[in-house]
Formats: sequence, structure tokens, C-alpha cells
Amino acid sequence: CAKGHYASPSSGQCVPIEGTAIVHDFAEMTLAPGEEIASVCQTWILNNEEELWVHAVEFENGGGYHHSNWIFVPEGYNGWKTEPWPNCYSEGFNEGVAGLIGGVLFAQSTQVESELQKFQPGAAIRIPPYSQIMAPTHLLNYKPEALTTHLRLTIYTVPASEVTTKLTPIVLTNRALALPKKSTSEFRADC
Repeated sequence: CAKGHYASPSSGQCVPIEGTAIVHDFAEMTLAPGEEIASVCQTWILNNEEELWVHAVEFENGGGYHHSNWIFVPEGYNGWKTEPWPNCYSEGFNEGVAGLIGGVLFAQSTQVESELQKFQPGAAIRIPPYSQIMAPTHLLNYKPEALTTHLRLTIYTVPASEVTTKLTPIVLTNRALALPKKSTSEFRADC
């Protein structure tokens, strides 16, 4: 489907994504041949005076974005910069802390150039007023020539009156999981 549309599960037809689109284009980046950058910290100040109820997130890039995790925090929290900087973690950014202080918005699948996360009708994530969206982004140019790439994030918001399911993040960690090399393994867990 084209940008701003998705394939309806019931009909298979491409239909518009519900809600109001808010778009942000991040600065272009150029990667040298074979260059890898572990964590460019991207940030987007929303300047939202009201809460936002996010029903869908659309992610697009021109290649080179290996993976990224998108989180929202209060604007200016912890003195984190409001423009991109080269290494999130050297400036004290911590995804776990950021997720608890704010919330989790979206996680890019590995090496995709376009991806849509859309919730069922009535389901949305609440972003409080005066928030900023942040992401440590891992970039990798596996090509033998330089790559200039772009990044665009679109959030689709719905009115609070349409939200029937308020979504919150969950983290599940299985520290006992160990995968032995050169063998077949099977694991089960109960919640």
C-alpha cells in the first residue's frame, strides 16, 4: 500500500490510516563505504500543548538504518539534547530509564526501509503534553560506495474520545534462556 495506507485485514484493500498525521523529517546523514555508527541519537520535539493519542506509527528511511528503538520522554528531560547527537549512551541516555520516565513508541525491525505499526480501532498510546521522541539509531552502510540517507517518522493521532484501549509497554526478559551451540533447543515458559 502507499504511504498513509494499510491493507485492511477484512478486505485486503488498501485503506487510509485513521487519524491525523504528524510528520517529522530528520536531517540527512551520509555514511562512508562500510561505515557503521553504533548509536546516533535522533530526537523530535513535539511542541504538543495537549496529550497525543497515537494510533499508528509509520517509519521510512533511505537505507542504512539497521535498527532503532523510539521512546518518548518529557521535553528537555535530564538535559538530553534537542537535536541529533553522535552517541546516545555517551551523553547518559538509557532506554530503560527513558521508557519508564516516558514510554515506548515504536521499534524498527532490522534493516527495513519502510514499516507501519498500527493498532486495532480504539487502541492508542498516550504521549503527555510537552514531550520529545528520541531514538538511538544504529546505522550501517554495507555497500562499497557512500550512502546519503534520510529518515521520516509519521505518527497518526486520534481524539481521546475515540480511545477505548489505553496501551502501555511491557517488558519480558528470560535471563535463564541459554542457547547451546550446534544443537537443537526447545524452551517453554508460563506467565
